[in-house]
Amino acid sequence: MDEIENKKANYMWAQLKELGVKELIISFEGSGDDGQIDDIIAEPKTDLRVNFMAYQYETKQSRQRERLDHRIQDWAYDYLDTTCVEDWVNNEGGYGQIKIYDIDTQKLNIEVEITSRYMSEEDNDYQEYRETNFDQFMIEAKQAAKAKENA
Repeated sequence: MDEIENKKANYMWAQLKELGVKELIISFEGSGDDGQIDDIIAEPKTDLRVNFMAYQYETKQSRQRERLDHRIQDWAYDYLDTTCVEDWVNNEGGYGQIKIYDIDTQKLNIEVEITSRYMSEEDNDYQEYRETNFDQFMIEAKQAAKAKENA
């Protein structure tokens, strides 16, 4: 994260604290070189679809203010890209949650739970050895056929 993104993140945490949010749970999922944030839940339940307070970062091309939920989503993508050990978007991908606690205490506790999907291939060979006397079976079959003819 660059300096501006760090400042935006600090404003984001400050705004969440001001709104009374103590915890965020951000769900994500990805595969095939793509990923998305599925859900953002605030505890206590808070509407995050409000204007992001750090409007001084709005660009001249866009006079529209950024929403707080979009800022959280952007932060989550950056966080996953820069800190997540597991690969959550490539190949079979993965899914999980980012849990942020203690927002109200100004000492963020961030946990990432991720389940990675892997395709596996397994080769199984089966070999069996049976000792059989085929000659004896042929003799018995011929005797049974001859007995049937004579009956």
